[in-house]
Amino acid sequence: MVSDSSYADVDIVATLRAAAINAAVNGRDGKSRVEEDDLRIRVRKAKLPRLTVIVLDASGSMVARRITSIAKSVAAKLIENSYVKRDYLALIVFRGISARVVVSLTKRYSGVMEVLESVRVGGRTPLSSALQTLLFTAKAFKKKNRDYVVRGILITDGKANCSLYSKPIKEELLLLASALKKVEVRVEIYDSRDVVPSYINLLSSALNARVYTV
Repeated sequence: MVSDSSYADVDIVATLRAAAINAAVNGRDGKSRVEEDDLRIRVRKAKLPRLTVIVLDASGSMVARRITSIAKSVAAKLIENSYVKRDYLALIVFRGISARVVVSLTKRYSGVMEVLESVRVGGRTPLSSALQTLLFTAKAFKKKNRDYVVRGILITDGKANCSLYSKPIKEELLLLASALKKVEVRVEIYDSRDVVPSYINLLSSALNARVYTV
């Protein structure tokens, strides 16, 4: 009988089943005897640490439909969820002609909430800049934290109207989506659009991203 206390993760049910089968096959004596080769150990999946980057559209099209408050509420729920899972968190806001990181890598969730409440809104929708900023943030983080998962949460109506390099917006978005996939950023899209043209379907396909309607 094995009695070594070091076997803390032994799967009792699987071990007894294996012992019974091995006893029958090998003609072992003893009703409840467990040999070392009968032992079955639980395999525990390690939870990979994660950075969640919230990318929030604060452009004029969001304001016009009074969707900004809804988008902020979604972001707040995501922050609460990150607190439960103890994720690192970052916040990118895009409006006007560019996106910017308003909260860099942190676990101070209350600070992110404070910044979120004070976000200014209005202007054009620089979606390409938002994806580029997410890409740069993810690459810089993964350079120092290779084992981390990076999740990008894009909250937008997808009405991009401001390019990065005077190229067609569609071309820029596809190039950036390809780059994000290459560095293994997992993107989710929270869709606040109405019936007008939007780039959300394009991005969902290019990024293999799940889309949630808000």
